[in-house]
Amino acid sequence: MKKLLNTLYITNEKAYLSLDGENVVISEGKKQLGRVPLHTLDSIFLFGYIGASPALMGKCAELNKQLVLLKPNGRFLAKIHLKHLLEYVLACHLSHERCGLKFLSAWQDRKREIVTSRMRGVD
Repeated sequence: MKKLLNTLYITNEKAYLSLDGENVVISEGKKQLGRVPLHTLDSIFLFGYIGASPALMGKCAELNKQLVLLKPNGRFLAKIHLKHLLEYVLACHLSHERCGLKFLSAWQDRKREIVTSRMRGVD
């Protein structure tokens, strides 16, 4: 079976996307505009300041589906994608680990200085 790159484009600024089971539900107020199975999509593009439920965002991340936020004129705002999120988390973890090790090393050096100065009787 050939896998297609299926993309859902939402341009209605009054729309709100939510998750119902395994379906993306597009609604405007209390009126349901459409329903699309999430497993058939590879990405969702939102033009304008359209809302999306946290459940939908989480499911997109879990299934490695990208969610792209664009201004009404099409300018890029943000992209939520598990691959990029994992790279970001890993980079933050590594940088914090390095910072933590530097801090720990500096703290141990300072502690050593304090202990040796007290042993000498100098404060």
